[in-house]
Amino acid sequence: MKTNLSLRFRRFSSQIKEVFQHFIVFSLNHNWFAFPIDIVVKVIASDKVYAHSQGIGLTTYQNQEILVINLAELLEEIDLTSAFSSCQVPYLIIIQLEETIVGLSLNCSPKVYRVAESNLISLPSIYLSTRNLSYLRGQVIKIPDHDPILILEAQNLVSTSNAFI
Repeated sequence: MKTNLSLRFRRFSSQIKEVFQHFIVFSLNHNWFAFPIDIVVKVIASDKVYAHSQGIGLTTYQNQEILVINLAELLEEIDLTSAFSSCQVPYLIIIQLEETIVGLSLNCSPKVYRVAESNLISLPSIYLSTRNLSYLRGQVIKIPDHDPILILEAQNLVSTSNAFI
């Protein structure tokens, strides 16, 4: 009887499926960040950014003007005077937040990661509150042999960028 139970348990446990989420992951200044893939419309290479000021600019996407946020400046607090110095960004992550479409500029190619929910670890709330990091979701992705990946909260990120305007 005991053997029967353990065989059933082994069969059942092998059928339990891990739940996965997909993220767009990128590196900025030796730190790793991610967005949930469900808000990403498209990743495009090198679009012209104009009317740039303090890490915020504009570009044309599907015949409409959209806001472009320089993520390096917003997340790494790099000197704002160097924003869009060449008026070109190698990659734009196009995201949609309700009715708003926003471009997020990157200097590196983003990647898609499939992450098991067991690899999502909560950040201490004291870390988020003392550093005023409202643009972080409050979770980090921990993958073996990889630096921790901070998950960004896109709506709060766009709101934070509006403070620069």
